Amino acid sequence: MLNDRDYMRAEEYEPESRRPRTAVAWLILVNVGVLILALLADELQGRSGYGGIGVLQSWRYELGFQVRDLLSPRAFTFFTSMFSHDGIGHLFFNMMMLYVCGREVERLLGPKQFLSLYMFAGTLASLLWFAFHFKYPMALILGASGCISGIMAAAMLLVPNQPVAMLFLPMPLKMKHFVVIGMAVEILMLLSIGESDGVGRLAHVGGFAGGLLYVKLFVRSGPSTAGWKVVSGRVNSTNSGSRIPAATVTRTRAARRPPPAPTPIAGDEDFSSQVDPILDKIGKHGMKSLTAREREVLERARQSYKEDPS
Repeated sequence: MLNDRDYMRAEEYEPESRRPRTAVAWLILVNVGVLILALLADELQGRSGYGGIGVLQSWRYELGFQVRDLLSPRAFTFFTSMFSHDGIGHLFFNMMMLYVCGREVERLLGPKQFLSLYMFAGTLASLLWFAFHFKYPMALILGASGCISGIMAAAMLLVPNQPVAMLFLPMPLKMKHFVVIGMAVEILMLLSIGESDGVGRLAHVGGFAGGLLYVKLFVRSGPSTAGWKVVSGRVNSTNSGSRIPAATVTRTRAARRPPPAPTPIAGDEDFSSQVDPILDKIGKHGMKSLTAREREVLERARQSYKEDPS
């Protein structure tokens, strides 16, 4: 009965963290594709796509957002700028950060809400940048850095203890430390040299603020879900780190109650009635959606099966 379930065979179970991340993968493909198309267009039109330091010259003004574009037919560049980059180095660094910080965030939010976070952070990043540059019609912003900064902020809140190991780091860091250090450097650079080196640090700060705001407004996750109860809809376990839409919860001051005593697992019929719903839940939402109580029942079932596999 139980041994035909994949979930009861740990060696055959594939964790959710190893499954493809639809939104992250597509965003990387789109950003890479835009740069490739821009370079090809430059070549076809006989223009040099790169300057002396590898910066895309001509199409940056076609795809990037300039202050004068906001109230013109080119207002669409407000959004195309979020998928365009100055060159390969700029693209590589942003996509690396998207991959490192975005995978677990997408797992918790789902692809649609992850894309909403990307655009929300990018929008606030561009608006903050615009607020400080509106007197300069030719000022231009280009790149997904604001969007990525928002995803980093969300990762800091949603998966703060996720380990981050990269080649340029002397040792693995927790996500919260990695993000805080990165943004601290950005803010110090903004206060010291501003944007004189051509880096849109105001957009980075705006995107980071957008990510924080998005999580606070639209997401309830992890430890922050303690003390919330379901009003409507379905909510995953607060211990799983899964998303909880803000519209489906309300605050309660009820004191936490100790978990109920484990229900004894008796015969095969009682075994099935307890375990089958849990296995179905794993099939739909993954192992991390289980509550502590459900994990205990599943573990006792596994031990029972080992003792009596018949």
